[in-house]
Amino acid sequence: MRAVGIDGSARRWAIVALESGSFAGATVCEALTPSPPICDGATAIGIDIPLTTPMKGRRSAESLARSLLPGRSSSVFSTPPSDVLAEATYQAALNRARQVYGYGISAQAYALRRAIFDARGSQLALHEVHPELSFSFMNSGDRLASKKSWTGMRQRLELLADHGITIPVDVGMAGGVPTDDLLDACAAAWSADRIGRGSAQKIGDEAGGYIWI
Repeated sequence: MRAVGIDGSARRWAIVALESGSFAGATVCEALTPSPPICDGATAIGIDIPLTTPMKGRRSAESLARSLLPGRSSSVFSTPPSDVLAEATYQAALNRARQVYGYGISAQAYALRRAIFDARGSQLALHEVHPELSFSFMNSGDRLASKKSWTGMRQRLELLADHGITIPVDVGMAGGVPTDDLLDACAAAWSADRIGRGSAQKIGDEAGGYIWI
């Protein structure tokens, strides 16, 4: 069974494929249309990007994700409504969010708009995942060090190896992306593998969408 994980990396996508739960390849692409060949034949594809946006208020999936990540809740952004993301500039989006919905949005959340629209416009059957949740579940819920630290990187490498995912030294083009983005893509692939096997969990609701673990 083939499972694929996708994570955003500096206006690109880092993509990792697993075969029967083991590392099978990695690549980088600028967009998800046309569909990257590495995704061909995948039973499930996990992506670390919001696939739904709230009509108003907040997505329950994101609120639940924060509750499952004590001390790391800031890694879960609140996705702005679609009409806010459609604004051409951050300032315009911020003004609209405040005027229409009564709250502001972060520049980081607005910066996700390109990736969100790219994912929505693709022909891939995508499942939204969150790598920090994936790693937390691999680690039985215990807190990990920051993924940008040496300790956090080593913890995540060891967790992946413990779950059958060993990343080789040579990963081709993917070797040029930041280490934490490649690790996140592997975690997304781990969750996708669980989806394909029917053992994944999901949080959220039908109206606001789900995050799969």
